[in-house]
Amino acid sequence: MRNLVSQLFTHQQISTTLPKAKEAQKFAEKLITKGKKGTVVSEKLANSFLISSSTQNPFDSLKNELVERYKDRNGGYTRIHLLGNRQGDNAPKAVLELVDNPRDIKREMLVRTVARESLLRRTQWSPSKSKILRQITQTNLNKVFTCLNHQQQQTFHQNVLNHQDKLLAESNLGLSQVDSENKPQSNTLTWPRKGKLVYAGERTSGMSKREGSPISISKGMFRKTEKAPTNKLVAGWL
Repeated sequence: MRNLVSQLFTHQQISTTLPKAKEAQKFAEKLITKGKKGTVVSEKLANSFLISSSTQNPFDSLKNELVERYKDRNGGYTRIHLLGNRQGDNAPKAVLELVDNPRDIKREMLVRTVARESLLRRTQWSPSKSKILRQITQTNLNKVFTCLNHQQQQTFHQNVLNHQDKLLAESNLGLSQVDSENKPQSNTLTWPRKGKLVYAGERTSGMSKREGSPISISKGMFRKTEKAPTNKLVAGWL
């Protein structure tokens, strides 16, 4: 557990099983609270718990970066994201991350949501056009912006514009198809492909909810084929 918390403070994101993530979350919250106290005793307790090496010192990250980041936050310094089950032993996986870290998963998903919703309304994103978003997206946007400084907000808006450009490029390129203009470079029968490969359950820009739902996509593949009716009496004589 000491190693997990030390890696969390160093990399600010770790992937592990769900029970371990919940236990590491408890220790990480307590250590950040001790670091915010700033007393000699609390700093010694935090330093004795964390594992340092020649290349990384998680206590320095706690003292110099995390304490300053969470000085106005009363608890809730970490967040757990579920990642399904692990292949093999089927153990539940999860990502444990520090809130407001540079690779915040929740913030990145909000970037993609804002870019997609504004693109569906044929509008280039700008902060003054936040009313075109859904109510739940506006609420999440206001929550995220309360914890971001001016530079981080500008980075957020730029990431939204970049993702909009990516969605537009995928839409113009179309769905996955054989690239007949580029022949294979070696002796292979597999031709290169171009366009976006849509996976089951994925909904691209401009696709309706019904069209992109997992049920509608899988109907053609997993439906039961109806057998032609046969005359049992005649079939018995054949």
